[in-house]
Amino acid sequence: MRFMTIMMPKGYENAKPGTVPDVKAIETMRKYNEQLQKAGVLLALDGLTPPSMCARVTFKGGKSKITDGPFPEAKEVVGGFWIIEVKSREEALEWASRIPGADNETVEVRRLLEITDFDADVSGAHPIVSDIQRQTKRQHPQCPHPSCVPRANCRAPCSYCGKLRRTKAVRKISTSSIAAMIRVRIASHFVIQSIRRR
Repeated sequence: MRFMTIMMPKGYENAKPGTVPDVKAIETMRKYNEQLQKAGVLLALDGLTPPSMCARVTFKGGKSKITDGPFPEAKEVVGGFWIIEVKSREEALEWASRIPGADNETVEVRRLLEITDFDADVSGAHPIVSDIQRQTKRQHPQCPHPSCVPRANCRAPCSYCGKLRRTKAVRKISTSSIAAMIRVRIASHFVIQSIRRR
């Protein structure tokens, strides 16, 4: 199960452009991030610039409108996030409780939607979802994630979960290639023998 842990620091909505955490806070958070990585549950993480450096796109009547920040009316803003993969909601909350948060920071834990959350008739009828499911079954059957679609005959990590494939890559060599390699070896042998005789 994948979860996004969202950090919401109070007061960040009024932060000036270019505001970043101090060195001590970065070092403390780095140690926590290393724990996630060593446990093998970390998929992604990042920090976000303050709202004063962002923009919003709103939609009305089929048209979009861009508004530059800051947005002082916002009560909560996102300062950063983690995406982790764990076995249960309880485990995700356990990891969230270990975050070295400050007094002004709140963390929200939300599970990411999976294809299995949708009704079978919806996921099966959608052409993109159906194609992903077909490719997954053909190319990466041992991965439980429907969106895991690595290259065929490749030992690269799964593009979805980051896990290495268990199947070994098989290099296909044609008969003509084998014959060519044999001819090269025979020719090399005769060249070496002729040099030694001289």
